[in-house]
Amino acid sequence: MSDGLFVGREAELGTLHALQQETMAGAGRTAFIAGEAGSGKSALLEEFVRQVQLRHESVTVVLGRSNAQTGMGEAYLPFMEILGLLAGMASSKQNALSDNNATRLGKVARSSAKILLDFAPDIIAAFVPGASLLSRIGQSIVKETGALALLDSASGAQQSALPSELNSQKIYQQFTDLLANVSRQTPLIVILDDMHWTDAASINLFSHLSVKLRDSPVLLLGTYRGNDLAVNRGDARHPLIPALNEIKRLYGDIVIDLEAIDQQARRGFIDTLIDAQANRLDEQFRLRLFSHTNGHPLFTVELLQSFKENGNLRTDADGCWIQGEQLDWAVLPPRLEGVIEERIGRVAEPMRDVLVASSIEGLNFTAQIVAQLQDMSERDVLKCLSQELDKRHRLVKEGLTEKVGKNWLSQFSFSHVLFQQYLYKELPERQRMLLHGEVARLLENLYRDQRDAALLHLARHYDLADEPGQAAACLIRASGLAMRLGAYDEARLQLLHTMELLAKLPPDDTRDHLELDAQVALSALYRAISGWDSPEVTAASYRARELCNSPQLQHRLAPILFGLWTIHLIRLELPQALLMAREVHALAEQSRNADLLLHANFALANTLFWMGRLPAAMEALTEASQLCVQERDYIVDFGQDPGVLTLIFLGFCACLLGAPEQALQYRAQLMARAEQLAHHFTLAIALYGAATIDYHLQDLVAMRAHTDRLLQVCREYHFPIYLGLAMVYEGWLSAMTGDATAAIRQMEEGYTKWICKDGGRTTHSLYCVMLAEALIRAGQPEQALASVDRGLAVAHECTEHCYVPELHRLRAELLADQGAPPEEVEDAYRQAIEISRAQEQPGFTARATDSLARYAQDRAALGP
Repeated sequence: MSDGLFVGREAELGTLHALQQETMAGAGRTAFIAGEAGSGKSALLEEFVRQVQLRHESVTVVLGRSNAQTGMGEAYLPFMEILGLLAGMASSKQNALSDNNATRLGKVARSSAKILLDFAPDIIAAFVPGASLLSRIGQSIVKETGALALLDSASGAQQSALPSELNSQKIYQQFTDLLANVSRQTPLIVILDDMHWTDAASINLFSHLSVKLRDSPVLLLGTYRGNDLAVNRGDARHPLIPALNEIKRLYGDIVIDLEAIDQQARRGFIDTLIDAQANRLDEQFRLRLFSHTNGHPLFTVELLQSFKENGNLRTDADGCWIQGEQLDWAVLPPRLEGVIEERIGRVAEPMRDVLVASSIEGLNFTAQIVAQLQDMSERDVLKCLSQELDKRHRLVKEGLTEKVGKNWLSQFSFSHVLFQQYLYKELPERQRMLLHGEVARLLENLYRDQRDAALLHLARHYDLADEPGQAAACLIRASGLAMRLGAYDEARLQLLHTMELLAKLPPDDTRDHLELDAQVALSALYRAISGWDSPEVTAASYRARELCNSPQLQHRLAPILFGLWTIHLIRLELPQALLMAREVHALAEQSRNADLLLHANFALANTLFWMGRLPAAMEALTEASQLCVQERDYIVDFGQDPGVLTLIFLGFCACLLGAPEQALQYRAQLMARAEQLAHHFTLAIALYGAATIDYHLQDLVAMRAHTDRLLQVCREYHFPIYLGLAMVYEGWLSAMTGDATAAIRQMEEGYTKWICKDGGRTTHSLYCVMLAEALIRAGQPEQALASVDRGLAVAHECTEHCYVPELHRLRAELLADQGAPPEEVEDAYRQAIEISRAQEQPGFTARATDSLARYAQDRAALGP
């Protein structure tokens, strides 16, 4: 019944200590604490940390929190906080959990600065604000570590780099390396609090760490509210649910459920809490207290505190707690809201106004914003928050102080979300709307030099202020940054909400501009996660094209027409694709739009390649490569990089034109560019291109390496369109080296995924060639011939002539093996030679000519 008292939970503490002992022995462990609001999750963690650090002087704790306001839309937020703590940014007890742990974090920062800069340079540069990085690490640690050169490098990177230049693969690797190396100096407890609000990217990183840190002294702990896992995410489950299932598969039962305790245990908690101090409270009092609270930790503690402060409980001459004379259970608040109302009611009016203003920003709030909302001095607000509302009333907690641009911002949070919700609901709806608008404009001013860091907060406040246009613009920008990080789930949620906001706007030019931005973003998003011509991509692309009929939006045609061209290409509607590519090219030349001309040339080249017109394709590719700006980031606008795409098809053409050395050079260039861009979807495209070049060059070792990595990327980041093609390649490789029958089934399954997902047939002729080769290896010549004939029929129907020479050559070889008349065999070979010559494919010409010569020799050897 005293402040800071912790009682009960012996079994749960025992479980946590057992896990910690295993961690201290070098075996990383993972566990979760589940329970609803006020069930004691935070109190259990704080007591566990206190006990561990009393027993082990070397253990350090880092905690990352999710944001109730931005929810699951702010990628990697809790890990940004963890990184800040490791970088020496624990400026308050709340951030560090305790003064003891703050001291330990300070030691970690001083001793591990070089580890941070050696193993996590990119994520430090992107996630830790530049001023904070230099002021924390640079000033207090650099002299001790001698890491000045590294700091200068990281600081320089900070000036030019954004988090969007990272991908999750690099983030995962650097966080893993960072925590593993820091844990060699100090065993770590890494806590993610409130994971029901955590974004999918952070949850995936947490899952990754649970696997990769199994041999490091790191205990990973997460807390969540079970009921909140049912949060609406459209048609998708909460991302924590599959993560929990996977981690349970690895570690067994890893959830400590604070709700799963019986009535006897809840009643025991009441007795333990009361008896923690000398008292003469009888059984009747205890039963009545239990009937009001059902043993709910927060409710019970708050209710007892209320009794003490209003005199319903007092101490006698011996210092024992007893019931007051006026204790009247009938008038006690029957619900927690009543306790909260009484608790807040103790605060004087001016301070209550500060609390109400703070509730507008959310569970976490900024003192400087509150000061401007209340027209008070920053000094007075800080005094009110830190001295009165924190230390005296314990309604708020002081958090991190950070520098944003030229401004120092002091973060606070309500000590419980219910306090914030109660105060917020007190305000009339229209007043809340006006205040949200004010907060949005104050955030715009404070974050004017780092606006991307506040986009989701801005979107929320503009939305609640009923300014849907401003909110939509913020969400569109945030979705582009999320996609650049590979956080497609977050981008999807942001764009779906954007469309809801746009529906509130009147039809005018402003709305059209915003909707066009949103439709372009949706097209790029669904192209990666659903397929190049999925219904979502088709709908978004055609709607964007319709919007561009407006003269004010004609200049935005580049990514839209490129997207429409891909739909025709994927569906193997090559004549229509060629017409559209030429239309785009004409518009590009007329407008002198470099981006449009770049993509028009690539569209022309790609279409011409599949049509078998290699010289014309090479001409367009050469022009595209000259237009591509190496330093330009095209991904936010187009969803992938045209430089990589151009290099892929230059490599394809080099293979078919009989220039293997040049093809190898293109392969090296496209992979180097993709690695430098560090964008998952572009990397998947590059790996597909490299594996295809390997196939043409018959470099099976390189093809296996590129295909294996392509499978990994597609499965990890959910790219179905390239997963299907990767399965085809893996099956073909297996057929060439092992069980051809099983490999053929995999090839067919992979290609079915590709065409079923997109409804298209691009690469059909090449697939038929590869499948026929696998069927020949499997000793199934009739099925191989059927595959060749299907390929020729589709190629004739759709003008996909690029691999027709190879299909004719394979047909000739199969006919010869079946003993077909020589005239029929030789006719098939002649068609292969003539078509390959007409299409200027010397590699195919040479293969067909050699095969025909061998056939003639074999016939001559048999005699007349």
